[in-house]
Amino acid sequence: MWTIIAPQGYRVQFIIHWLGIEDHRYSRPGTCGDDNVVVTEDRGTEVGANVVKLCGCQRLFKHVSFNKKMWVSFSSYKKANWPGFYATYQVLGEF
Repeated sequence: MWTIIAPQGYRVQFIIHWLGIEDHRYSRPGTCGDDNVVVTEDRGTEVGANVVKLCGCQRLFKHVSFNKKMWVSFSSYKKANWPGFYATYQVLGEF
């Protein structure tokens, strides 16, 4: 799990440029039961609100946080060899 915190008054832009992880093994397709990347954020009254749960093979996902704090977690079944994912983040100007 990664915790990304911007300075007070700023937001975080998180981008997954490429995602290549397992979608499912024993669960229904699209449920992200084995490997997944979960993005959560602090939305003021909803700390830890899920933004998205991603899996499978995708090209681009972009999200700008509501507040200054965001969490990104990666979970893997660890039995199959999938390439993984490539992501970056940056702090955006004051809001």
